[in-house]
This record gives sequence, C-alpha cells and structure tokens, in this order.
Amino acid sequence: MNQNSSKPPLDKWQAQALDALNSGHNLIVDAPTSAGKTRVVEEYIENGLQKGHKFIYTAPVKSLTNDKYKEFTALFSHRKVGIHTGDFKDNLDAPIVLMTLESYRNVLLSSDPSDEDSKYFHKTWENQCIIFDEYHFIQEEERGSVWEETIILTKEDHQWIFLSASVPNAEEFQGWLGELNQRPCELIRVKERPVPLTHKIFVNNAFQSPDKLNLSPKDKNEFLKSMKYQPNLPLGPIQKALKEGFGPIMVYTGRRASAEQLAFQLAQRASSDYPHKELLKSYIERMEHWDLVPASLLKMIPEKGIAYHHSGLLPIVRLMIEGLLKEGLLQACVGTTGMSLGVNFSVKSACIADVGRPSAWGYVAFAPGEVLQMLGRAGRRGKDTEGLSLWISPGHYMAQKPQKLPPCRSALKVETHTLIGLLNQLGSIKKIAQFYRNSFFIYSKTKQDKNPGQKHKNNQKNNNETIIMESIKKILKHLHRSGFIHKDGLTSLGEKALMFPQMGSLVIAYWIEKEIVTENNLYLLGVFCAAQHRSISLHPEDQNEVKKLKLLKNVNQFYPPSLFSDLYDMKDDLEFREANIGAVSLIKDWVIKGITWNKLKSKYCSKSFSEGDMMMVLLRFATFLQSARRLFGVNLDTHFKNLFRHPIDPRELLK
Repeated sequence: MNQNSSKPPLDKWQAQALDALNSGHNLIVDAPTSAGKTRVVEEYIENGLQKGHKFIYTAPVKSLTNDKYKEFTALFSHRKVGIHTGDFKDNLDAPIVLMTLESYRNVLLSSDPSDEDSKYFHKTWENQCIIFDEYHFIQEEERGSVWEETIILTKEDHQWIFLSASVPNAEEFQGWLGELNQRPCELIRVKERPVPLTHKIFVNNAFQSPDKLNLSPKDKNEFLKSMKYQPNLPLGPIQKALKEGFGPIMVYTGRRASAEQLAFQLAQRASSDYPHKELLKSYIERMEHWDLVPASLLKMIPEKGIAYHHSGLLPIVRLMIEGLLKEGLLQACVGTTGMSLGVNFSVKSACIADVGRPSAWGYVAFAPGEVLQMLGRAGRRGKDTEGLSLWISPGHYMAQKPQKLPPCRSALKVETHTLIGLLNQLGSIKKIAQFYRNSFFIYSKTKQDKNPGQKHKNNQKNNNETIIMESIKKILKHLHRSGFIHKDGLTSLGEKALMFPQMGSLVIAYWIEKEIVTENNLYLLGVFCAAQHRSISLHPEDQNEVKKLKLLKNVNQFYPPSLFSDLYDMKDDLEFREANIGAVSLIKDWVIKGITWNKLKSKYCSKSFSEGDMMMVLLRFATFLQSARRLFGVNLDTHFKNLFRHPIDPRELLK
C-alpha cells in the first residue's frame, strides 16, 4: 500500500478493507458518516492506477458526483478523472470516471458500441472496479429501482465496492451479491463513530443531557403531542448554541423557505464578532463567481458567518457554501436535507429543526435513516472530542432520536425504459424474466420467512416471481400493442424510445416518429423538464405549438393510469406528475432566443421558482439534447447554441 507520509495512519478496519480489495474480493463497508469510507477507496484507487486498473465511481445525486469529481481531480489530476452526469460529459476514457447512478445505468442499457456515451464502457476492461456510494438508496421509493437494475446489469467479472452508513441488513445484501457475482464478498461493519455523538436537549433556556430530564410519562406524552404543532422556527436554541461555543452548526429544515427564514433571523441577531471572520473575508475575495450569490447571502455570510443552502440556489452558489463549510469558516448553515447526502463536510454540531419534509406524496416525517445521515455530520475528526446533536425540544428528541434502523428493502419497479433496453440486449422474454429473478426483491422476499419448510419456501419464491412476471407481461403487452416492440425485438418506435432514458420516453419517441418534434423544435421536450414547478406559465405565443403535441391524449395513451398509477397524482382529475408545459417557454427563451440570464430571472423567478430551479430545468433539458444527438446524428449545438453560457455552463461549476 502506497501511503503519503502526510496522511494519518489507517484505522484497523480501513487496513482490513484494503487487504480484502487487494485480494480481489468485493467489499461492503457499513460505517458511520465521517468514519473514513472514502479514504479506503482513495487508497485503493491510488494503488490501482499504478497497475493500470480502471474505476467507475457512482453516486446517487449530481451534487455528490460533482463534489467527488473536484476531490478526485485534486488528488489524481484532471487527466486521470472523467465525469458523466447526463447533461455533462468529459474525459470518459480516463482511468477514473465519476457518474451519477442513472447515467451509469443508462450506459449499461445501451448496446450500441459506436455511441459516444457507451463506447468506453461496453468494451471489456480488465481489472475494472465499480464503486456504489450511498447504496442504501436502493430502498428509495422514486429511484431505488434504478440501483437494483444497475447492480444486476454490472458485469460480474468486475470488482464491486458498496459504501453506506445505514444498511442494518448488510449481511442480507452480502448474500444477494454472492449470488450475482462469484468473487468472495467481504462485509466490514464499523459501529463506533470516530468522534462520539452526544445528545443535548434545549429545556428552560439551556441545553441538557437527556438523562437529566427525569420526564414523567405524562410529560413525555404532552411533548410528543406538541410535535404536531410547530408555529415558530427554533431561533432561541440555535442562538444559545452559538453563544455556548457549539459552532459550527448545521441546522436542517424540511422546506427551503424555512431555511432562508431561520438563517435571516439568526443573522439579524448574531454578533458580528465571530471566529475566523477575517479568514472568511480573505477566502471570499479569492472565490470566482461570487457575484452570482444572492444579495441576502452576500451580506449575511461575510458579516455574520451564517448561510443557508438548498436546491433553489444556483449549483455554483451551493458549491461555494459547501466549500466554506469544509473550511470551517461558517458559524452556522441552515439547509434542507440535501446537505446530508454525502457531500464531504463535517461540523461540530447538527440540529434537526423540523419534523419532516415535502415529497411526491405530500409532507412526510423524516425517516430514521435520514435522521442518521443528518446527525452524522456532527463531530470533526481531529478537531472535536465529541460531536453534538442539538434538539430544540424534548418532543423533537423523543420523536426523532436515533433508533434501530428498519431493514433496507427493495423498491423494484418494472419500468418501460428498462424493459425496452433489456429486450434489445437480451432478445427474449425468458432472459428478461431471469434478469428480474436475480433481483434483490426476489432474493429478500424469499429470505423474509424465517423458518419456512422447503415446500413453503418454494411457494413463497414462486409467489414473488409471479408478482414480477405479471407486471412484466402486462407492460410488454402494452408496448407491443402501442407499436414499440414486436416478436423480433424493437420496432423503429422502440429504438427511438431507447435513446431517451428520461421520463416520457414513449411519448417523445412517438412525437419524433411522427415528426411532430424535429431537431429544430426540440425545446418542446421541455414539457418533461419541470414536473414539480407548476408555477411556470406557458407564453400565449407558444400555446398553438404546444397544443399540437396533444400531450394529455398521448400521455394517457402511452402511460395509462391502470398500468402506471405511480406516475399520477391522485386528485379528482388524474394529473401526470412528470409533465409541465410551462417549461417550454422558459427553454425557448434561453436556448433559442438568447435572452440574458438577468432578464430570464425577472421574467420567470418567484418565491416558488428560484434561480436554482430555473437552472435545473435547463440542465435537465441538456440531458434530452444529449439523447437527441444520438438519434439525429447532427451537431445540435447549431440549433441550441445558447444552452451552455454564463452563468450556467456546467464546465464552470466543476472548475
């Protein structure tokens, strides 16, 4: 093992993990946040590069992929690191490629070796290692199925590494991997945090240890009842924590508006005399694109050392704030749960100031795994003797305190894009059925009966397979009836759908097949780029063009609610969750008309639709453009030359 003398020595478990990898084994690491999982990967990559090994590092979200890209380029050089996030690709023939999980899955489903996205991944690479970071996402309702599919699709002769802090049934996962991949798979569990976590509860204007509260059952019941009604943001507890020297503090809220409001209130009352103030100002002076930071943060950050962070900010602004946190220059940051998803930073204290968050199915309480991820940021290795989890009331502590996590379970779905890709690759329904028999869904469902007789066990397995097979048959029948597949494989319509892994691919393929959408008006695909932003309005001048799409008719035709109920909001009138016609005008204004960013802001941004939201819509459209390149085989930049320009060029974000 090649260790730089400036690095701290490896922990015993880290050395054990490296030994397993060097022996050619697959590896699962289940260890607390900040325990040093990434250090193992970095050491293994450093050694592997010298031997000509290749690495693909996958992450669940684009922000984490970008974060790892910056870290890895600093460690291994730009020449050795590439990136693929759907809207942005660079240096794909590098020995290390950072990818979002969806991008990697889509490459695996593609079977065209001439395609620029896949030519580096379909060729046989010896000594290739695939890293799956935050693999507990396999249980996420909306995106977990992609993880399961990707793992099954990954070549079994590659070496696999799985990293997480919240999979209590990792042994079960280990057993499943053993059936997919013949390499020995070693599981390393690390229970102890490198910096112990201490709970403190705010009671009577002071933070106290939970064991000193001596609450009666009646008191506990009253506190838990109060959790349903939280009219005020926890300004007092956070102020007290800062005065007690508990900073830097990461405060989590469920909503973006709450994050901003609490940050404003803190900044109004916080002292201007805080640690590292001069160092922070000096650091800011060296930062590029500081002019893109919202006016409120421009004053709040240097004067008070307080910031907020959420998806409504431009990605480059979020990166700046993450950088300030990594450097330990802020005394407090208030953000949504996205801050807990793997971005490499740590603070002295973490506080969950809310009871839940919005989701596609309404407002939901924080899951135990989310609580664990958020609190995991508390405690800086080498700086703090303990990390602090700060609770703003006894009710919050009793309702949300870390507890034993439920088992990680499959969220497998049978999806149209996956079926089309599998049929194109495997060529038969029989082989598709075997693909799904290899799923974690089938494996874990079969294992859930603790003491089944063999006959009962076989019946259980058959029942689980029946559930999957019935779904496969129904969707394949629908695809055949709709003209996407025939007995010999994919039709022309199916081949077009395969090129668009985004939501709405069946409708998009139909529009392109019928020449309703061409290379000249691809901005019409914007109807699938802003599902959650209902406040965007379609311009009157674009109404006739959008009307020709017959969106509602085609959506119901190709995604009938009887087969795809999870794609619809169950209101009085079923509403296809993934469609929003207003984004067409936004995309057309930016990429075709070349309207300036500031004018675009004044035209579209509101309290419910921010700069960051606007940028995400445009970057999502970029993924559609990448797919369209494969189909039309022309330089679409001539039609969409204004897509990437200041301030949203992703190349700028990764510098």
